[in-house]
Amino acid sequence: ATGRDVLTFEVIVADNPKGLKAEDWALQQWGDGDVIKAEEKTQLAGLEAYRLTTSEGDAAGIYIYTASGKKIYELNYEDPETQGELSPEVRQRLADTYRRMVESFTLIKNQP
Repeated sequence: ATGRDVLTFEVIVADNPKGLKAEDWALQQWGDGDVIKAEEKTQLAGLEAYRLTTSEGDAAGIYIYTASGKKIYELNYEDPETQGELSPEVRQRLADTYRRMVESFTLIKNQP
């Protein structure tokens, strides 16, 4: 370790030509391996969404998927609770920040 961690929050947009639902898309991406530790239906930007928690080694990732039109939107970040090198206070602040980012996610329709 270099003494410096990189924290990421990603938003990925992918083509969804088959019009899959978020749950179907998510499970297709991850398969039925033992990496998925938790899954649930949820809401994102007022749309049906699917949330997965994955675990690889000591890290856990949070992935939230929603579908709109022929696009899939994925939000992902590392679960702050699995970042033991951070103090409990910093982990809580990071979790709150990620929660607010997810809650504020909005889809904007294309303008002419």
